[in-house]
Amino acid sequence: MLAIASITHVDLIKLTQHAVTVESAICNTAGYTAVDITKFHFTSLLLHSIALFRKNILTNAGNFCKITDEINPIRKKYMKVILKADVKGSGKKGDIIEVSDGYAKNFLLKKGLADIATAGGINEIQQKRTAVAFHKAENIKAQKELAAKIDGTTVTVPIRVGNNGKVFGSVTTEKISEALFALGFEVDKKKINAKIGFRQLGVFDAEIRLIEGVIAKIKVNVVPLE
Repeated sequence: MLAIASITHVDLIKLTQHAVTVESAICNTAGYTAVDITKFHFTSLLLHSIALFRKNILTNAGNFCKITDEINPIRKKYMKVILKADVKGSGKKGDIIEVSDGYAKNFLLKKGLADIATAGGINEIQQKRTAVAFHKAENIKAQKELAAKIDGTTVTVPIRVGNNGKVFGSVTTEKISEALFALGFEVDKKKINAKIGFRQLGVFDAEIRLIEGVIAKIKVNVVPLE
């Protein structure tokens, strides 16, 4: 059988003539002439052929598009980069992120905010992260040990007092830090939380917040300066 897409007007005539030869004897008994039969079959076959031809073209077009997509798909390209600075909406310095080629080339790389994430660069970042995590863990361990030693300690802080018992000045966090240092504990005054500046003699509570979640509580004994 001829392919539908390759049918010409000559082929249509041949097919029509063949149909007329086969069916003319039958149709003559019904009163149809040879001309009527030819016109009928030619029109019918032509319409049918056009319908099949259109269907064939649409099917082939769909297959072509599908094959084209499989061979050469149009996809958005992405690439990995290492951020050299904090970028709002993308990540923080040192992060390895995957972004579109356009955003990477036209903004991050162009502005010097990132480097292409090579195997060597990724390995270096991972080593740095491992080192940072190790030092952080060691610091937390050391601060917890220090808090355990300081907790419950009483430090004595002298203050000048007049003959009438009036206190001059107040006990500051700096003085508390110095008193702790005298006992062998080095604590930054900024980490000491004294709710009020002590302006009277007596024993008062204070907290030392070494790091987030690690707190030591001490007593501050305010005495007259001799």
